[in-house]
Amino acid sequence: MRHWRYRERGVTRYLTAAAGGLLFPAAGVFCLAGVTMVCGLLPVWLTRAAAQLFWWMGAAWAGWHAGLHGRTHGAVTGLLCGLLMSMAAVASAWYFGDILMSRMLVRCVGMLVCGIAGGVGGVNVRIHRPPDSAHLLRRIGK
Repeated sequence: MRHWRYRERGVTRYLTAAAGGLLFPAAGVFCLAGVTMVCGLLPVWLTRAAAQLFWWMGAAWAGWHAGLHGRTHGAVTGLLCGLLMSMAAVASAWYFGDILMSRMLVRCVGMLVCGIAGGVGGVNVRIHRPPDSAHLLRRIGK
């Protein structure tokens, strides 16, 4: 009997992938804080660009992870992960009061595109499995 895995079924695949993707912006905050402590105050445009990059990397990773475990419909899988990540970004921007900024639209569209690219890449990655023992013995015998 095959065990049920929460990453491979239904909505939980997308939720766990999006939760893992949210670790990238969280890590980005700590990296920017460390750089700020070492180098002093950074320009605003640099911190915003780095924040965009970390959100986009998180969306791409979430799409890749969900596509890797789903193995079908990479574009739709990545779109759903990008949408979940966009909802998290909008919620965090609403909390901090930056919701009506034009860069939020750029961030959300970029996350959708990166999520789709990650989903397609995750579906198309080859899974390497160990060789079958009978096949290996046949190869040794020749």
